[in-house]
Amino acid sequence: MQAAGILDLPGIQTAVFEYNGKLPILPVSRQRPATTGDMDLAPEQELMFTEPIMDGRIQEDNLQRMGLDPA
Repeated sequence: MQAAGILDLPGIQTAVFEYNGKLPILPVSRQRPATTGDMDLAPEQELMFTEPIMDGRIQEDNLQRMGLDPA
């Protein structure tokens, strides 16, 4: 079994088979993945990718968001 990254039954606290066919799984607390919050870390927020050039035109606002200069 490999649903939600859980490879064996003892790693599952609760699993519910929903009417739509989905199977949400709540792992045993010791089995759940560590998060940056668990480790008291504050990584930089990632940003969505922006196009520097669209339809052959330089998008100066997007360049500024990316920290680039059109020159």
